[in-house]
Amino acid sequence: MNSLTAAAFAETALVTYRQIGAGKLAGAIPAEQPHAAPLPSTYTAIVIVYGALHFVPGRGAQVASLVGWGLVLATFLNLWNPSSATITGLPTSTPTKASSISSTPSSTATSKG
Repeated sequence: MNSLTAAAFAETALVTYRQIGAGKLAGAIPAEQPHAAPLPSTYTAIVIVYGALHFVPGRGAQVASLVGWGLVLATFLNLWNPSSATITGLPTSTPTKASSISSTPSSTATSKG
């Protein structure tokens, strides 16, 4: 087993452990708590990412292995979720409306009468 395959197995184990641990219901009797396994799309995402890294030829395979273990570390630190397309560790910002597109008029006309 090469290092990249070990990283793929570690990623799968980490994702499965987190999902089953998060699936517990508050206040439920432990014998009645369901185990929520990850969705198959999560495993598919892991297979696609690590499968693509396995195609890196020659000496680049060492770099691909480092990238694979980096993804395991990012998942462990909650910076990457294989089942979503976003990076969860980055700060998010809400877009603000520009003042030039405001729907209220900036000056009101007064009529004399």
